[in-house]
Amino acid sequence: MIDAGNGEKISTFNDSNMGVSYVRNMKAAVYYSYFNPEGIGAMSKAARLVNSNIPVLYIVGSLDPLTASLGKGYAFEKLPENKFTRYMTVNSDHMGTPLASRAVIVDWLNELTNQ
Repeated sequence: MIDAGNGEKISTFNDSNMGVSYVRNMKAAVYYSYFNPEGIGAMSKAARLVNSNIPVLYIVGSLDPLTASLGKGYAFEKLPENKFTRYMTVNSDHMGTPLASRAVIVDWLNELTNQ
């Protein structure tokens, strides 16, 4: 659609997230911007753009089939060096990772505060 000049046209697209399929109605350009592996939504590309003065806490769930299989090389290792940037794994699936990460986040924030 985009190649044909119809990127602003709304259409129906399939989306799959964590094994659940959805049907989405949106502009073709918006859909592509999210799924384009070289687009702004690609964490592997966005990681390279992070300011090196900004520390990043990168947490993945060990039971999340996507992030666990990608490992550090997908995006974390593309972040600029910062002595406070950390890669952590918690024992959780994709949806449970934020809740399972609470202690890790607090510890990391305390580390930043104490420096």
